[in-house]
Amino acid sequence: MGRTKKSTFILGIVTVFFITVLSTQALACKNKLLYIGVVKTPKLVMAAEVLSVLIFERTGTKVIINKYDNFQKCYEAAKKGEADMILDYTGRCYIDLLGKTPEADADKVYSTVREACEREMEMVWLQPLGFSDVTVVTGNRGDTPSVAAPIIRIETLGRSPMLPRVINKLAGRLDEGLISKLIEECNGKRAALVARRYLKDIGLI
Repeated sequence: MGRTKKSTFILGIVTVFFITVLSTQALACKNKLLYIGVVKTPKLVMAAEVLSVLIFERTGTKVIINKYDNFQKCYEAAKKGEADMILDYTGRCYIDLLGKTPEADADKVYSTVREACEREMEMVWLQPLGFSDVTVVTGNRGDTPSVAAPIIRIETLGRSPMLPRVINKLAGRLDEGLISKLIEECNGKRAALVARRYLKDIGLI
C-alpha cells in the first residue's frame, strides 16, 4: 500500500473512531433519565414542569415527574433513589423537618437547611426559585421565610455534574406573580407547553 493510500486509510479509521465515540457520548446523554419528586400542589407541580423542560432542552435528559401526597414521601423517595431531585420550601424544612424555632433571617434559614440536608441526607439545595409557601405564616412557623428550591441527591450530581448550572438559571425567576400566571395559562392546556413557551420567551431555550 502506497504512503498516500496508507495515510488516507489511517485517517479514515481515526475519523470513524471519533465519530463513533462522539455518537456514543451523545446517545448516552440523551438516554439519561431524571426523576423529580414533588408534592402535588399547583405551584410545585408547575415549577417541576418548567424544570423538566429546561433540563431536557439543555441536556437531552428525559425527566419524569412523580407526584406525592406530602413532603415526607418526597424525601423517602429520594432516600430510596426513586427521586433524583425534589422541591421543598426553605422555611418549611427549617421548622417542620429540622425542628428549628422561627427565624426571620432568610440567609440563615437557607444556609441551615442546606448544610443539614447535605450532611444528614446527602442532598444539595440549589438556589431558590422565587415563590413562597403561603402556609408558612400559620402554626408555629412565625415569620420564617419559606421559598421554594430544588434539592438534588449528591449521587445524582455525580452522574450529571452540569445540572446545578442549568437549574440555577431559573433562580429567582419564578416569583409569586409569574408562577400564578403560568398556572392560570394551563387552563385547558398541557403544563409542559406553557412551560416551554415561558422558557422560550425568557431566552433559556
